[in-house]
Amino acid sequence: MSTLPRKRKKDPLDGKPVTAPQQMTRSLQNDPICIEATNVSVQYAVKRTAFWTLRRDTLHALRSVSVSLKRGEILGIVGESGSGKSTLGRVLAGIERPHSGSVRFAPHCHVQTIYQDASSALNPFMTVRASLLEGINARRRAPLSYQGTALDSERALLTCVGLDEAIATRKPHALSGGQKQRVAIARALAAAPDALIADEPISALDVSIQAQIINLLGNISEHLGIAVAFIAHDLGVVRHLCERTIVLYMGDIIEEGPTSELFRAPAHPYSRALIAAAPDVNQKIPAASPLHTPRGAPPAPLESPSALRQLPGCTYLGRCPVADTERCRDHAPTLRNTEEPPVSASYTAHAYRCHFTPAEQRERAANATDVAS
Repeated sequence: MSTLPRKRKKDPLDGKPVTAPQQMTRSLQNDPICIEATNVSVQYAVKRTAFWTLRRDTLHALRSVSVSLKRGEILGIVGESGSGKSTLGRVLAGIERPHSGSVRFAPHCHVQTIYQDASSALNPFMTVRASLLEGINARRRAPLSYQGTALDSERALLTCVGLDEAIATRKPHALSGGQKQRVAIARALAAAPDALIADEPISALDVSIQAQIINLLGNISEHLGIAVAFIAHDLGVVRHLCERTIVLYMGDIIEEGPTSELFRAPAHPYSRALIAAAPDVNQKIPAASPLHTPRGAPPAPLESPSALRQLPGCTYLGRCPVADTERCRDHAPTLRNTEEPPVSASYTAHAYRCHFTPAEQRERAANATDVAS
Protein backbone atom coordinates (compact mmCIF):
# COMPACT_ATOMS: atom_id res chain seq x y z
CA MET A 1 0.00 0.00 0.00
CA SER A 2 1.43 3.35 -1.01
CA THR A 3 0.53 6.77 0.28
CA LEU A 4 0.89 10.09 -1.43
CA PRO A 5 3.01 12.72 0.33
CA ARG A 6 1.03 14.74 2.82
CA LYS A 7 0.29 18.32 1.93
CA ARG A 8 -0.03 21.05 4.45
CA LYS A 9 -3.34 22.86 4.63
CA LYS A 10 -3.30 25.99 2.49
CA ASP A 11 -4.69 29.38 3.33
CA PRO A 12 -8.00 30.05 1.57
CA LEU A 13 -7.02 31.93 -1.56
CA ASP A 14 -9.19 32.62 -4.56
CA GLY A 15 -9.67 29.52 -6.71
CA LYS A 16 -7.28 27.36 -4.65
CA PRO A 17 -8.37 23.90 -3.51
CA VAL A 18 -8.89 23.37 0.19
CA THR A 19 -6.90 20.19 0.82
CA ALA A 20 -6.45 17.90 3.77
CA PRO A 21 -4.13 14.92 4.36
CA GLN A 22 -5.59 12.21 2.18
CA GLN A 23 -4.61 8.64 1.42
CA MET A 24 -4.96 7.41 -2.14
CA THR A 25 -4.29 3.68 -1.85
CA ARG A 26 -3.65 1.11 -4.55
CA SER A 27 -5.49 -1.88 -3.11
CA LEU A 28 -7.64 -3.25 -5.93
CA GLN A 29 -5.53 -6.33 -6.65
CA ASN A 30 -7.33 -8.89 -8.84
CA ASP A 31 -10.40 -6.65 -8.99
CA PRO A 32 -12.26 -5.79 -12.21
CA ILE A 33 -12.46 -2.17 -11.01
CA CYS A 34 -9.35 -0.16 -11.84
CA ILE A 35 -10.36 3.15 -10.17
CA GLU A 36 -12.73 3.59 -7.25
CA ALA A 37 -13.61 6.89 -5.60
CA THR A 38 -15.49 6.66 -2.30
CA ASN A 39 -17.27 9.61 -0.62
CA VAL A 40 -15.02 12.10 -2.40
CA SER A 41 -15.57 15.79 -1.65
CA VAL A 42 -13.71 18.69 -3.27
CA GLN A 43 -13.89 22.25 -2.00
CA TYR A 44 -12.40 25.51 -3.23
CA ALA A 45 -11.81 28.72 -1.31
CA VAL A 46 -13.15 31.68 -3.27
CA LYS A 47 -13.05 35.42 -2.70
CA ARG A 48 -16.08 37.56 -3.47
CA THR A 49 -16.67 41.29 -3.33
CA ALA A 50 -20.08 42.50 -2.14
CA PHE A 51 -20.84 46.11 -1.29
CA TRP A 52 -17.10 46.94 -1.24
CA THR A 53 -16.51 44.18 1.30
CA LEU A 54 -14.25 41.21 0.64
CA ARG A 55 -15.87 37.91 1.54
CA ARG A 56 -14.31 34.48 1.59
CA ASP A 57 -16.54 31.51 0.90
CA THR A 58 -16.09 27.82 0.26
CA LEU A 59 -17.35 26.39 -3.03
CA HIS A 60 -18.42 22.75 -2.73
CA ALA A 61 -17.52 21.35 -6.15
CA LEU A 62 -18.13 17.69 -5.24
CA ARG A 63 -20.15 16.31 -2.33
CA SER A 64 -19.50 12.76 -1.11
CA VAL A 65 -19.32 11.34 -4.63
CA SER A 66 -18.70 7.61 -5.06
CA VAL A 67 -17.75 6.33 -8.52
CA SER A 68 -16.16 3.13 -9.79
CA LEU A 69 -14.55 2.64 -13.20
CA LYS A 70 -14.42 -0.93 -14.45
CA ARG A 71 -11.75 -2.25 -16.77
CA GLY A 72 -12.80 -2.10 -20.41
CA GLU A 73 -16.01 -0.13 -19.84
CA ILE A 74 -17.00 3.37 -20.95
CA LEU A 75 -18.57 5.48 -18.20
CA GLY A 76 -20.52 8.59 -19.19
CA ILE A 77 -20.47 11.65 -16.92
CA VAL A 78 -23.10 14.27 -17.79
CA GLY A 79 -24.54 17.43 -16.30
CA GLU A 80 -24.79 21.17 -16.84
CA SER A 81 -21.80 23.50 -16.73
CA GLY A 82 -20.68 23.90 -13.13
CA SER A 83 -22.02 20.51 -12.04
CA GLY A 84 -18.55 19.16 -11.19
CA LYS A 85 -17.87 16.93 -14.21
CA SER A 86 -14.33 18.14 -14.91
CA THR A 87 -13.49 18.19 -11.20
CA LEU A 88 -14.53 14.56 -10.93
CA GLY A 89 -12.44 13.74 -13.98
CA ARG A 90 -9.37 15.32 -12.39
CA VAL A 91 -9.98 13.36 -9.20
CA LEU A 92 -10.19 10.08 -11.13
CA ALA A 93 -7.00 10.96 -12.99
CA GLY A 94 -5.16 11.71 -9.74
CA ILE A 95 -4.63 15.36 -10.73
CA GLU A 96 -7.01 16.79 -8.13
CA ARG A 97 -6.54 15.95 -4.49
CA PRO A 98 -9.88 15.44 -2.71
CA HIS A 99 -10.62 17.26 0.54
CA SER A 100 -12.18 14.13 2.01
CA GLY A 101 -12.88 10.58 0.92
CA SER A 102 -10.56 8.12 -0.79
CA VAL A 103 -9.48 7.22 -4.32
CA ARG A 104 -8.18 3.69 -4.87
CA PHE A 105 -6.31 2.44 -7.92
CA ALA A 106 -5.52 -1.08 -9.04
CA PRO A 107 -1.81 -1.99 -8.66
CA HIS A 108 0.31 -0.25 -11.31
CA CYS A 109 -2.80 1.37 -12.75
CA HIS A 110 -1.86 4.11 -15.22
CA VAL A 111 -4.29 6.88 -16.09
CA GLN A 112 -4.04 9.32 -18.99
CA THR A 113 -6.23 12.34 -19.78
CA ILE A 114 -7.59 13.51 -23.14
CA TYR A 115 -8.54 17.18 -23.08
CA GLN A 116 -11.04 19.18 -25.09
CA ASP A 117 -8.40 21.44 -26.66
CA ALA A 118 -5.81 19.22 -28.29
CA SER A 119 -3.80 22.26 -29.40
CA SER A 120 -3.04 23.11 -25.77
CA ALA A 121 -2.24 19.49 -24.91
CA LEU A 122 0.45 19.12 -27.61
CA ASN A 123 3.84 20.84 -27.54
CA PRO A 124 3.82 23.24 -30.53
CA PHE A 125 7.61 22.90 -30.96
CA MET A 126 7.67 19.10 -31.15
CA THR A 127 6.84 16.94 -34.14
CA VAL A 128 4.22 14.24 -33.87
CA ARG A 129 6.96 11.59 -33.80
CA ALA A 130 8.81 13.33 -30.97
CA SER A 131 5.62 13.66 -28.92
CA LEU A 132 4.80 9.97 -29.29
CA LEU A 133 8.37 8.84 -28.59
CA GLU A 134 8.35 10.91 -25.41
CA GLY A 135 5.42 8.87 -24.11
CA ILE A 136 6.92 5.56 -25.22
CA ASN A 137 10.29 6.32 -23.61
CA ALA A 138 8.61 7.40 -20.37
CA ARG A 139 6.82 4.06 -20.24
CA ARG A 140 10.03 2.14 -20.88
CA ARG A 141 11.70 3.88 -17.95
CA ALA A 142 9.06 2.39 -15.65
CA PRO A 143 9.95 -1.34 -15.62
CA LEU A 144 7.23 -2.28 -13.14
CA SER A 145 4.50 -1.11 -15.48
CA TYR A 146 6.06 -1.90 -18.85
CA GLN A 147 5.13 -5.37 -20.06
CA GLY A 148 5.31 -4.92 -23.81
CA THR A 149 2.49 -3.96 -26.14
CA ALA A 150 1.64 -3.98 -29.83
CA LEU A 151 1.65 -0.16 -29.71
CA ASP A 152 5.40 -0.02 -29.16
CA SER A 153 6.28 2.42 -31.93
CA GLU A 154 5.02 5.71 -33.30
CA ARG A 155 3.97 3.89 -36.48
CA ALA A 156 1.76 1.47 -34.54
CA LEU A 157 0.24 4.30 -32.51
CA LEU A 158 -0.61 6.35 -35.60
CA THR A 159 -2.15 3.31 -37.27
CA CYS A 160 -4.22 2.61 -34.16
CA VAL A 161 -5.81 6.08 -34.25
CA GLY A 162 -6.33 6.05 -38.02
CA LEU A 163 -3.54 8.41 -39.11
CA ASP A 164 -1.03 8.07 -41.90
CA GLU A 165 2.62 7.69 -40.95
CA ALA A 166 3.46 10.68 -43.17
CA ILE A 167 2.20 13.15 -40.56
CA ALA A 168 4.83 11.99 -38.05
CA THR A 169 7.19 14.74 -39.24
CA ARG A 170 4.60 17.51 -38.87
CA LYS A 171 4.07 19.86 -35.96
CA PRO A 172 0.65 20.57 -34.40
CA HIS A 173 0.07 23.80 -36.35
CA ALA A 174 0.12 21.80 -39.60
CA LEU A 175 -2.66 19.46 -38.49
CA SER A 176 -6.43 19.79 -38.63
CA GLY A 177 -8.54 19.74 -35.48
CA GLY A 178 -9.47 16.09 -35.90
CA GLN A 179 -5.85 15.09 -36.58
CA LYS A 180 -4.69 16.93 -33.45
CA GLN A 181 -7.22 15.08 -31.32
CA ARG A 182 -6.15 11.76 -32.81
CA VAL A 183 -2.50 12.57 -32.06
CA ALA A 184 -3.49 13.50 -28.49
CA ILE A 185 -5.22 10.11 -28.14
CA ALA A 186 -2.18 8.34 -29.61
CA ARG A 187 0.09 10.14 -27.17
CA ALA A 188 -2.12 9.02 -24.28
CA LEU A 189 -1.97 5.44 -25.57
CA ALA A 190 1.83 5.63 -25.77
CA ALA A 191 1.97 5.34 -21.99
CA ALA A 192 -0.01 2.05 -22.09
CA PRO A 193 -2.77 3.34 -19.79
CA ASP A 194 -5.34 1.22 -18.00
CA ALA A 195 -7.84 4.11 -18.02
CA LEU A 196 -8.49 7.23 -20.06
CA ILE A 197 -10.25 10.33 -18.71
CA ALA A 198 -11.78 12.00 -21.77
CA ASP A 199 -12.88 15.52 -20.77
CA GLU A 200 -15.22 16.64 -23.57
CA PRO A 201 -12.82 15.47 -26.30
CA ILE A 202 -15.24 16.10 -29.19
CA SER A 203 -16.99 19.37 -28.32
CA ALA A 204 -14.49 21.50 -30.32
CA LEU A 205 -14.77 19.34 -33.47
CA ASP A 206 -17.07 19.27 -36.48
CA VAL A 207 -19.98 16.83 -36.34
CA SER A 208 -18.49 14.44 -38.91
CA ILE A 209 -15.16 14.39 -37.05
CA GLN A 210 -16.97 13.88 -33.75
CA ALA A 211 -18.45 10.62 -35.04
CA GLN A 212 -15.00 9.39 -36.03
CA ILE A 213 -13.49 10.17 -32.62
CA ILE A 214 -16.44 8.54 -30.84
CA ASN A 215 -16.00 5.34 -32.84
CA LEU A 216 -12.24 5.46 -32.22
CA LEU A 217 -12.71 5.64 -28.44
CA GLY A 218 -15.20 2.79 -28.59
CA ASN A 219 -12.78 0.61 -30.55
CA ILE A 220 -9.90 1.43 -28.21
CA SER A 221 -11.94 0.43 -25.17
CA GLU A 222 -13.21 -2.76 -26.80
CA HIS A 223 -9.97 -4.05 -28.33
CA LEU A 224 -7.39 -2.81 -25.81
CA GLY A 225 -9.51 -3.28 -22.67
CA ILE A 226 -8.98 0.30 -21.56
CA ALA A 227 -11.52 1.92 -19.22
CA VAL A 228 -12.81 5.30 -20.39
CA ALA A 229 -14.52 8.00 -18.32
CA PHE A 230 -16.28 10.08 -20.98
CA ILE A 231 -17.31 13.59 -19.88
CA ALA A 232 -19.77 15.27 -22.23
CA HIS A 233 -22.73 17.58 -22.66
CA ASP A 234 -24.13 15.74 -25.67
CA LEU A 235 -26.57 13.15 -24.36
CA GLY A 236 -26.94 11.56 -27.78
CA VAL A 237 -23.23 10.73 -27.84
CA VAL A 238 -23.34 9.35 -24.30
CA ARG A 239 -26.35 7.20 -25.15
CA HIS A 240 -24.52 5.77 -28.17
CA LEU A 241 -21.08 5.26 -26.62
CA CYS A 242 -21.35 4.62 -22.87
CA GLU A 243 -22.35 1.50 -20.98
CA ARG A 244 -23.03 3.30 -17.69
CA THR A 245 -23.93 6.92 -17.02
CA ILE A 246 -23.89 9.16 -13.97
CA VAL A 247 -25.75 12.47 -13.84
CA LEU A 248 -24.21 15.28 -11.77
CA TYR A 249 -25.95 18.37 -10.41
CA MET A 250 -24.17 20.95 -8.24
CA GLY A 251 -21.56 18.40 -7.15
CA ASP A 252 -24.06 15.63 -6.34
CA ILE A 253 -24.68 12.40 -8.21
CA ILE A 254 -28.43 12.55 -8.61
CA GLU A 255 -28.82 9.47 -10.81
CA GLU A 256 -26.64 6.62 -12.06
CA GLY A 257 -27.10 3.31 -13.79
CA PRO A 258 -26.88 1.40 -17.07
CA THR A 259 -27.17 3.90 -19.91
CA SER A 260 -29.99 2.10 -21.71
CA GLU A 261 -32.06 1.88 -18.51
CA LEU A 262 -31.38 5.46 -17.46
CA PHE A 263 -32.43 6.87 -20.83
CA ARG A 264 -35.44 4.54 -21.11
CA ALA A 265 -36.84 5.34 -17.67
CA PRO A 266 -35.09 8.24 -15.93
CA ALA A 267 -36.08 8.30 -12.25
CA HIS A 268 -35.01 11.83 -11.23
CA PRO A 269 -36.75 15.04 -12.39
CA TYR A 270 -33.41 16.58 -13.41
CA SER A 271 -32.49 13.58 -15.56
CA ARG A 272 -35.89 13.80 -17.22
CA ALA A 273 -35.33 17.49 -17.91
CA LEU A 274 -31.92 16.83 -19.49
CA ILE A 275 -33.25 14.05 -21.72
CA ALA A 276 -36.34 16.04 -22.68
CA ALA A 277 -34.15 19.01 -23.66
CA ALA A 278 -31.91 16.91 -25.91
CA PRO A 279 -33.01 16.95 -29.58
CA ASP A 280 -34.12 13.45 -30.51
CA VAL A 281 -36.60 12.50 -33.21
CA ASN A 282 -37.45 9.31 -31.31
CA GLN A 283 -37.88 11.05 -27.97
CA LYS A 284 -40.81 9.67 -25.98
CA ILE A 285 -40.69 12.09 -23.04
CA PRO A 286 -43.05 15.05 -23.59
CA ALA A 287 -40.99 18.20 -23.20
CA ALA A 288 -44.08 20.25 -22.31
CA SER A 289 -44.95 18.12 -19.29
CA PRO A 290 -44.51 19.87 -15.90
CA LEU A 291 -42.69 16.77 -14.65
CA HIS A 292 -39.88 17.40 -17.14
CA THR A 293 -39.66 21.19 -16.95
CA PRO A 294 -37.33 22.61 -14.26
CA ARG A 295 -38.09 25.93 -12.63
CA GLY A 296 -35.92 28.84 -13.67
CA ALA A 297 -32.40 28.86 -15.08
CA PRO A 298 -29.48 26.83 -13.70
CA PRO A 299 -27.74 28.81 -10.94
CA ALA A 300 -24.12 29.85 -11.27
CA PRO A 301 -22.03 27.95 -8.70
CA LEU A 302 -20.77 31.15 -7.05
CA GLU A 303 -24.34 32.47 -6.78
CA SER A 304 -25.92 29.33 -5.32
CA PRO A 305 -26.35 29.26 -1.51
CA SER A 306 -26.37 25.46 -1.66
CA ALA A 307 -23.00 25.35 -3.41
CA LEU A 308 -21.38 27.91 -1.08
CA ARG A 309 -22.78 26.82 2.28
CA GLN A 310 -23.73 23.16 1.66
CA LEU A 311 -27.27 23.49 2.96
CA PRO A 312 -28.81 20.37 4.54
CA GLY A 313 -31.55 19.81 1.97
CA CYS A 314 -31.70 18.72 -1.66
CA THR A 315 -29.48 20.65 -4.05
CA TYR A 316 -32.21 20.54 -6.73
CA LEU A 317 -34.86 22.07 -4.43
CA GLY A 318 -35.00 25.49 -6.09
CA ARG A 319 -35.69 24.07 -9.56
CA CYS A 320 -37.58 20.85 -8.86
CA PRO A 321 -41.21 20.84 -10.09
CA VAL A 322 -42.30 18.18 -7.56
CA ALA A 323 -40.40 19.26 -4.43
CA ASP A 324 -41.96 19.27 -0.99
CA THR A 325 -40.76 22.56 0.49
CA GLU A 326 -40.26 21.47 4.09
CA ARG A 327 -39.08 17.89 3.58
CA CYS A 328 -36.73 18.62 0.68
CA ARG A 329 -35.32 21.72 2.37
CA ASP A 330 -34.45 20.06 5.68
CA HIS A 331 -33.34 16.57 4.61
CA ALA A 332 -30.95 15.61 1.81
CA PRO A 333 -32.18 12.56 -0.12
CA THR A 334 -29.96 9.49 -0.35
CA LEU A 335 -29.32 7.31 -3.38
CA ARG A 336 -32.03 4.67 -3.66
CA ASN A 337 -32.43 1.85 -6.16
CA THR A 338 -35.31 1.87 -8.59
CA GLU A 339 -36.15 -1.75 -7.85
CA GLU A 340 -38.82 -2.43 -5.24
CA PRO A 341 -37.88 -3.96 -2.88
CA PRO A 342 -34.39 -2.44 -3.08
CA VAL A 343 -31.63 -4.68 -4.39
CA SER A 344 -28.09 -4.84 -3.05
CA ALA A 345 -25.99 -1.83 -4.01
CA SER A 346 -23.56 -2.31 -6.90
CA TYR A 347 -22.08 -0.26 -9.70
CA THR A 348 -24.61 -1.79 -12.13
CA ALA A 349 -27.66 -0.73 -10.13
CA HIS A 350 -29.98 2.01 -11.38
CA ALA A 351 -30.16 4.47 -8.48
CA TYR A 352 -31.42 8.02 -8.02
CA ARG A 353 -31.35 10.67 -5.28
CA CYS A 354 -34.90 11.79 -4.51
CA HIS A 355 -37.38 11.56 -1.63
CA PHE A 356 -40.14 10.45 -4.03
CA THR A 357 -40.47 7.40 -6.23
CA PRO A 358 -41.18 7.97 -9.95
CA ALA A 359 -44.85 7.12 -9.34
CA GLU A 360 -45.06 9.68 -6.52
CA GLN A 361 -43.36 12.26 -8.73
CA ARG A 362 -45.95 11.76 -11.46
CA GLU A 363 -48.76 12.08 -8.92
CA ARG A 364 -47.34 15.31 -7.46
CA ALA A 365 -46.84 16.75 -10.95
CA ALA A 366 -50.45 15.90 -11.86
CA ASN A 367 -51.75 17.50 -8.66
CA ALA A 368 -49.70 20.63 -9.30
CA THR A 369 -51.18 20.86 -12.81
CA ASP A 370 -54.74 20.50 -11.47
CA VAL A 371 -54.16 23.25 -8.90
CA ALA A 372 -52.69 25.56 -11.52
CA SER A 373 -55.63 25.02 -13.88
